[in-house]
Amino acid sequence: MSLQTFGRDAFSAVIDRALDLAHEAAARVEASPELELLAPVDLSVVAFRRRPPGETDERRLDAVNLALVTAVEQTGEALVSSTRLFGRTAIRTCILNPTTTAAHVHRVLDIIEQTPLEALDLDDGVRVPARREPDLVPGWATSSSLAAPDVSWVPLFAALGAEEAADLLARAAERRLEPGETLIEQWDAGRDCFVILDGVFEVRDGERALATLSAGDLVGEIAALDWGAGYGVVRSAHVEAVTPATVLVLTPEHLSEVLRRSTEALDLVERTARERQARAR
Repeated sequence: MSLQTFGRDAFSAVIDRALDLAHEAAARVEASPELELLAPVDLSVVAFRRRPPGETDERRLDAVNLALVTAVEQTGEALVSSTRLFGRTAIRTCILNPTTTAAHVHRVLDIIEQTPLEALDLDDGVRVPARREPDLVPGWATSSSLAAPDVSWVPLFAALGAEEAADLLARAAERRLEPGETLIEQWDAGRDCFVILDGVFEVRDGERALATLSAGDLVGEIAALDWGAGYGVVRSAHVEAVTPATVLVLTPEHLSEVLRRSTEALDLVERTARERQARAR
């Protein structure tokens, strides 16, 4: 009915205008010393963040940009959302309304670019990701039989107290794999991460070998960190068991708990994720 009423040309014009506004916004972001474009603009979505000159602390940048999303909403003039791209918090504008003009777009960018940082309510803590699916992995058939001392040697858990580790293990799942069995399928949308308790795994991007992982290593952390943030990344590599192996399965909630309780674990995971992303490019 809408097509019959307004005609195809009217819809085409609206779509073209939205795309033009998105590219105008991207050009403004790229020209700004305070803003950083985080992804190419293909449709009408612009993913970017505010990055004050000299600021290199990724956790503070996450907090600043999450606070800016709230600041835009509190003006009552517009809404933007947040997402995570390659482990970084991004502000996400999506231009769809046919009445949106360039003035509206620049007003939103003005708020994000010019709001004083001291006026923001910053939360430098680690956010708990929202679940988007039922938790189907843990259960009596796969529950871990490990005790806290059994995992004290794992770097991710090294700073946890015995009670915290025991609580985590009580809700985590344990999985055993045979040689040749796939732990992570490349391009899959799964969000669990895995702590290797024993055995060896090969990490591949297609036919290209990226790394060999063994006991104590964490894998799948990038997808787990992005979970609940909107449009997370898919699995970027294939991970396969080379020997008989055992892994501890951590849901994004479990990983988030560990990172909230241990700054050492947070530093380890963020450093590992950055190094792996750089190696995969």
